[in-house]
Amino acid sequence: MGLCILFAGVSVSMRPAQAFPQYLFGALTITFLALCFDWVAFIPGPRAFHSGASSLRQGGSVNASVGRVAFAIVAILMDLFVVYAWRATLRSLTTKPS
Repeated sequence: MGLCILFAGVSVSMRPAQAFPQYLFGALTITFLALCFDWVAFIPGPRAFHSGASSLRQGGSVNASVGRVAFAIVAILMDLFVVYAWRATLRSLTTKPS
């Protein structure tokens, strides 16, 4: 998560004229964010999910399979977006700056 925040900050702080570096750091940001969702959804290990919407008052426990399926849906969507971001990054290498 720290690398995700670092790459997002670098991408935002760059000048708009630098197309490839911005695309690169944006793609790295999305990649590391997607890896967080992939880890929760697909890596084996104990997980504890709760149904509350607030960190101050947790709701009841939810079956780990339900939580993993919810994270898996978002993880797959994020992985598709990662593919799109890297394709745009590689495409920015071949286009001439205006």
